Amino acid sequence: MDDDNADSNSLLASQAKIHSTTATLRSSDATPALTIRTAGGRGYDDDGNGNGNNNDNGNGNSGSNADIETGDVVAENADHALVETPLPRGPMAAVVALQLAEAWNNVMLFPFVVFMVQDELGVADEQLVGVYAGLIGCVWSLGQFVSATGWGYASDAFGRRPVLLVGSLGASCAALFFGTSKSVLQAALSRFVGGMLNGNIAVLKSVIGDTTDASNQARGFSLMSLMWGFGSVLAPAVGGLLARPADNAALAKALPKALVERPRGLFVRYPYLLPCAVQFVVGMIACAVCALFLPETRWGFRTSSLRSKTQKPPRLRGRDDDRVVNADVPMDDLEAVPLDDGGASSASEADDTLREGAETDAAEESSVWANKQAMLSTVLYGVVAFTWTINDEVFPLFCASAARHGGMAFSSSQIGLALGWCGAILIVYQLAAFPALVARCGLLPLFRSSALSAGLVFMILPISGLAAQRDARLGWAILLLALLMYTVSGCGCFTCVMVLVNNSASTAAQRGKVNGMGQTFASLARAIGPALAGALWSVSVRFSTVPGHQWLPFVLASSGALFAWTMSFKLSSALAMAQS
Repeated sequence: MDDDNADSNSLLASQAKIHSTTATLRSSDATPALTIRTAGGRGYDDDGNGNGNNNDNGNGNSGSNADIETGDVVAENADHALVETPLPRGPMAAVVALQLAEAWNNVMLFPFVVFMVQDELGVADEQLVGVYAGLIGCVWSLGQFVSATGWGYASDAFGRRPVLLVGSLGASCAALFFGTSKSVLQAALSRFVGGMLNGNIAVLKSVIGDTTDASNQARGFSLMSLMWGFGSVLAPAVGGLLARPADNAALAKALPKALVERPRGLFVRYPYLLPCAVQFVVGMIACAVCALFLPETRWGFRTSSLRSKTQKPPRLRGRDDDRVVNADVPMDDLEAVPLDDGGASSASEADDTLREGAETDAAEESSVWANKQAMLSTVLYGVVAFTWTINDEVFPLFCASAARHGGMAFSSSQIGLALGWCGAILIVYQLAAFPALVARCGLLPLFRSSALSAGLVFMILPISGLAAQRDARLGWAILLLALLMYTVSGCGCFTCVMVLVNNSASTAAQRGKVNGMGQTFASLARAIGPALAGALWSVSVRFSTVPGHQWLPFVLASSGALFAWTMSFKLSSALAMAQS
């Protein structure tokens, strides 16, 4: 081990072209020493000789994109305990703010879009109101489907910060345009353009991948899911409360008279502008947080917990594949190796060489489309998004439908209470349970158990409607239990699959592209899912005399969950490890 250390550091000082390095760390509190082993382009066995095989990628080969890739760092001590690295505050603040804005952009309009179509957009035919409302609701995802992969490529080429700033500004301005809509065309176009200009979700996943390691990656992605859930609960509540402020006596009294005075007040002429203005403010705050606190993470970001502000970790290049490796090793903790007088100049020359390599790594890397594990994981993300979109769309219809149609006959307040229960579960699960479960069970086992439980719970939900016909309290009890399972399984599936997609990138230069592809598939699912779900529920209601008719859309959702479970067995277990 010591000979390997000396040899590796000598090569770093002279040429900065080595294939693997082993360094022994000393902790400040006299804890057992850690061993860091960095693999240069293929799987490594325990003795670091580069000849061993690691995890199978599904084809029986080692060293593929799915195996431990260039830049992976394996940390182990005497008892194999993994110490969690603190999450970097600046990037995580930006992730929290931007993800909250993303949820706001997607769902804020849902409480009032039907009334907006009727009152402001000139649609008098009741049969067309639902069609146009659904169209306006889904074109945001359609816009993201068109552009998500392109934004992912742009974030790899130009950096994460500029793409996130452009996305925030574009979505915020589109909100104001939507709030002043007087036709279906303007409303749909503003939503489509807002979605097309905004590739933030995919890029935020890349930021988390850039700034986390194997010890804290799950917690970083759980924050992203948490803020989406929080925003999905808060935004519709605010949107419904602030719509048509001139008709709300308490709200009109709190606003300046000139804004609600009839007939020329701003919110009289544009009754749905106020919630859109709040959406604009939320987006601009997120944009400001991004500009102030998010450093560029695309190239060589390292948290302050891994190095001092004045020293950089060694940047190594493998001989075989000529790709850059960033070793997550604190410089102060490395065992000292004396350098000759030319060490400084050699290091400077090496850094220049490596910088040139980093600029050309995109050209040297294998195609994303040829990365089998990346394609599988991104398609899996689309399947998961489609499955939950079906259920998310059907659930309110099921709750609001009459008992004779197999529904719960809930009022809007009761539906809100059920959704609030889901939001509370999501917050507790993501903060307290998910990171611990990932550490204990692993990503793939947790994903598979979540997908299986989802397949079961989708079939349980209609039972609550049947139970409610006999005993309302029993119906509520079954529903709340099913929603508990539904929320936990949804959090597990979505957060795990986002981590798997992120880790399927062979290098950091692929991370934005792969996450963009994943968002493309998910956006397509969210664009077609609502229409399909609504059609299936309509068919089930039409055939309400057929026993079990209400299970029709839920069977599709359950099948999707089981298909996702089956697909997960084609993924390599190496995807559970964070890529550097």
